[in-house]
Amino acid sequence: MGYNEIKHILPAFDFQGRFVRVDEMTSGNINATYHLVYRRDAGLSAEYTLQQINHNVFKEPASVMRNIEQVTRHLRERYLRDGLDPSRRTLELIPTRAGDTMYGNDKVGYWRAYRFIDNVNVYDRIEKPAHFKEAGRAFGRFQKLLHDFPVENLAEIIPDFHNTQKRFYAFVAAVERDGASRVRDVKPEIEFFLARWRIMGEIVERIAAAGMASPLAVLKVFGEGNQNHLSFPMPGYTLALDFKATPRALALADELDRLVVAAGGRHYLTKDSRMSRETFRAGYPRLDEFEAVRERYGAIGRFGSAQSRRLGLR
Repeated sequence: MGYNEIKHILPAFDFQGRFVRVDEMTSGNINATYHLVYRRDAGLSAEYTLQQINHNVFKEPASVMRNIEQVTRHLRERYLRDGLDPSRRTLELIPTRAGDTMYGNDKVGYWRAYRFIDNVNVYDRIEKPAHFKEAGRAFGRFQKLLHDFPVENLAEIIPDFHNTQKRFYAFVAAVERDGASRVRDVKPEIEFFLARWRIMGEIVERIAAAGMASPLAVLKVFGEGNQNHLSFPMPGYTLALDFKATPRALALADELDRLVVAAGGRHYLTKDSRMSRETFRAGYPRLDEFEAVRERYGAIGRFGSAQSRRLGLR
């Protein structure tokens, strides 16, 4: 998209200077994004990011913008309070000439603008471990700065976004509809998923029937494990839940253990504090090989822990 396609949008925003050029930023896959360059007095440039909000995904653009305005204002105030310049640390919305954070309607679309942050590297894919570290640092700082943010003021942008059951049945319906004719290309992945959804559903139903709730639920998809005797990964899904350690929760955990074993699954030893010997042995079929290695190197009876003794290791 060039200047002619967005020229009717530009006057709506409080951009400073004379328009020079526009470049489309194509790395995103939801909204349409453009880099604008303006020329100000004395030859100085002003750069902005113009974005058309995808109205098919975000049905209430005004609510989206109210959320963004609240969060960015909170972050800006926190940085200023700490004596830091917020200009390169958080998004800065560019208002419309009417003083709003968004311009548009169903006819021309819904648009927003930010001050462009230059001289940075943006990665669509992690290329080295240092990138993981910096991403984690950034997310941690972001959450720390928002620890006192009144989340009750935020609007729910995509209803039921975290309603796993509803999203699952929407997925099943999409597979049956196959509107984009792509099911044949991912048929093995779909079959893999559907073969395992029943056990996950039964686990959730057992938890609900017990009147329990987890403040944390993390679902991950795993591939093959490594050659270690007690390697945890295997092709499938792992579900992590948190419960307060009460007799009722421990009884529920025993019940869920039986479901996991029946499905051919296993438990993550690094986070185990209560698994039975029977559950351990059922989940790790190479246990005897592991014990043989320990015996070969004289570790039997010499190296142990409360966990190893509970699990029946020699």
